[in-house]
Formats: sequence, C-alpha cells, structure tokens
Amino acid sequence: MEKNIYALLNEIETNTDHYKREDLSEFEKKRLKVFTGKLRKKKHRVRRTAAAAACAAVVLGAVGITMFSDQVYAQIKAVSYDIASFLGIKKDLDPYKTVVSKSVTKEGLTVTLNEVILDKDELVISVTQTSEDGYPTEKSQAEASLDAFLYINGREASGSASGGARKISEDTIESVINCDVKNLNMDEKYDIELKFYRQGDFDTAWEFAFSTSGEELAEHTREIPLDDSFELPDGSAISLNTYTSNDLGQKIYFSSDRKRIEYDIMLKGEDNLGNPVSFYLSRLEGNKGKLKIDDLTGEISEEATSLQLTPYAVAFPKESGKMSSDYEQVGDAVEIPLS
Repeated sequence: MEKNIYALLNEIETNTDHYKREDLSEFEKKRLKVFTGKLRKKKHRVRRTAAAAACAAVVLGAVGITMFSDQVYAQIKAVSYDIASFLGIKKDLDPYKTVVSKSVTKEGLTVTLNEVILDKDELVISVTQTSEDGYPTEKSQAEASLDAFLYINGREASGSASGGARKISEDTIESVINCDVKNLNMDEKYDIELKFYRQGDFDTAWEFAFSTSGEELAEHTREIPLDDSFELPDGSAISLNTYTSNDLGQKIYFSSDRKRIEYDIMLKGEDNLGNPVSFYLSRLEGNKGKLKIDDLTGEISEEATSLQLTPYAVAFPKESGKMSSDYEQVGDAVEIPLS
C-alpha cells in the first residue's frame, strides 16, 4: 500500500495574494500548504506480514487549502524541531508529547522522528530528513518526498492525513503531519511503528518504534455537543455535532445526510468579545468531516464564553484541481458555547 506522506497536491491552485509573506520559493509555498484527502490503495512488490496504513493524503477530487500564518513562519525559522514551535502554539505541550528523538541513517539520508502527540483521532508527528547531497534546487526538494507506513499494535492505523513541511537548511526538511487514527482508547498505551521509504522505492526502510498514550491530553480536552445545522446549495443538510478544545487547538465535527459532501465548508465569525474566528475544512471522509481553527484569523481568547459562526461553502471543482475562492453564505450564524 504505497502512500506519500508529503503529498503536495501540486494540481491545486489557491489565491494567497492577500496574505503578507516573506519571499519564499514555489517549493516552500507548496510545502506549507495544508493538505487533506483520502488514501488510495496501490500494489507494489514488497511483501508485508502486517497490514500497513500510511500517513498520507491524495485528492478526493478537490480539497480545502490554507497557509500557515506569519507567526508560524517565524517559529519554523527557530529550527527547534518540536510540534508547538512548528505550529506556532504558545502553550506548553510537553505533558502530552512522547519524545522519540531517534535518527536512522541509510544511503546518505538521515530521517529523524522527533516527537509525537496522540490527540483523540489524530497522531501528530514531527519528523526531519537530512540528505548528504542537500536540497539545492526546487527539483531536489520536490523529489524529497517520503512514503510512510503507520502501524498501531501491528494493525492498520490510518486512513488519511494533513500537514505541512518546509526546507529549514540547505540539507534538511522539517514536517509536522497529522495522521488520522480511529477507534482508540486514549486511556491505553499503544505500540507504534513508523516505516519511511524513499518515494516509490521499498527496498530500504527507515524504521521507528515507540509507545505512546493520549490519556493526559484527553483529560485536558473539552467536548461540547452541538445541535445546529445548515443546508448546502445542493439541498444536503450539514449537522454540527461536536466542538472540542485543548492545547493543540479547536475542532468542530460535522456530518451530512448524504453519502458524500461536494463542498468545501468554512465557518467564520467572532467570539463574544468581538475577536475574529474562523474554522477551515481539515478532513472529509464520506459524509463526515472535521473543521479546525484557522490561525490566520486568530486564536480564541481564553476569556471568551461563546462563538458566533456563519457557514460558508464553495463547490469542489468537477474537473480541474483549481479551487474557487467564491465562498457563499449558506446559513444563519450559529452560536457555539465554550463552557
């Protein structure tokens, strides 16, 4: 089952002209995009005794894209190799993470698994790759993608992923990847295996094994049931089911009354203190999905007691991979309590 952990979704175009940015190469811009999707199964010549699942993403036909904020750019340049700094999170994540800090060097490539955090339905991993030949050109950077396989207790563990990556020195690329995991009990400790391969080459593996638990983070996660809905232009109904919040961020889980969702969805508004808030589409699988807080808009104030969010949507392109930015309001504002 071949998976590309750093899939760039090059065929998707987004309009980022209104964001103020430092000058970046086209590779860096693409690497910093958040990607979402569903895994595609492929056959290859490697035999495996356990079911393999990959942290990877491919196009569903069209997906929502966002860029990291200027704050995140500054944090990435600190080259600290931790999840909080990469994502621009100011809170202390140390109580929730498992520090692996293990490097494997083969064939001139060193892959380092820095740390991981298990968060309900996601395994967040920080990984760096350093090449003896470096990454002097955009072509060499684009060809640096790794295939990866994820196992939890020896079984298939992931269906899709999202994340970002960037070149942080002449020979090193850093990434943070959110791998979907399902049906895990956060109170338990799990044995995790990650196997990395050069893209398309399964003869040499960079392998890592460790144990982790999501118990501590689960204890500090708030879950608030929701009972709001709105209708998409095709007549399908979207139900907002659950709001969750912890030190990693905020999420809103939703579902549709149809088998598939054909629209990119965004919730945009403000908290009760007047601060702007926005949630972007992070994951879509069948008739269920997940929205995440958009750091481009701003963090939710710890003093806020509620959110007023208005739903917007734009249809996924039928043929080309070019996403439209013509979002239309598809419902009235909904109020989400924060306590």
